[in-house]
Amino acid sequence: MSGPGNQERLLLFLRRHGEASMAELARGLGLTQVTVRHHIQELIRSGFVSPPEKRRRGGPGRPEQIYSLTERAAPMLPGNLPELARALLGTLEARHGPEWLRKALAASGRQAAAGIQLASAPGSETFVGDVLGALDERGYLAAAGRWSGRRCITFANCPYLAAARHSPAVCAFDQALMEGLLQEPLVLFQRIADHDERCMFLLGA
Repeated sequence: MSGPGNQERLLLFLRRHGEASMAELARGLGLTQVTVRHHIQELIRSGFVSPPEKRRRGGPGRPEQIYSLTERAAPMLPGNLPELARALLGTLEARHGPEWLRKALAASGRQAAAGIQLASAPGSETFVGDVLGALDERGYLAAAGRWSGRRCITFANCPYLAAARHSPAVCAFDQALMEGLLQEPLVLFQRIADHDERCMFLLGA
């Protein structure tokens, strides 16, 4: 497996040290200042690194230009949400049982659906498209179609695959979310977590 690229290494260095000058970045990463400057400029344009600020030296000389991360850089840094999700799901299931966990996740899905404002009403020409757009904003890569004569919604991506493979109850969140958005019942027919190509929900159960 290849290691992190130079831009990721630069972001990690700035997170670890808080701020750094061009010379400090080059020295700490083992890169030339020309290479560091190129990556810094790209990261500033992307909004991950703030424009340089002056840092006064202790003695004479021109102040150094220093760089630091913006809040927008947070998603680019290492995270471990899958492990946290598995730990929480495992603890809740062991304490309350799988049916309690399924009901709790379904309630969370309904609550999430209630917080989504769609531009069109059920039955309108654009309604399903609005629902698919809301799902795509959450990483599902959703599509509408038909399977064996029935309407269906498919997901090309499971945004929390590791958690769904750890606990099938996680899919109750998806089902309740879509039932709340579409305002009709669904049946989960296929799951990416079961190594199917797509998740598939049949409508009008």
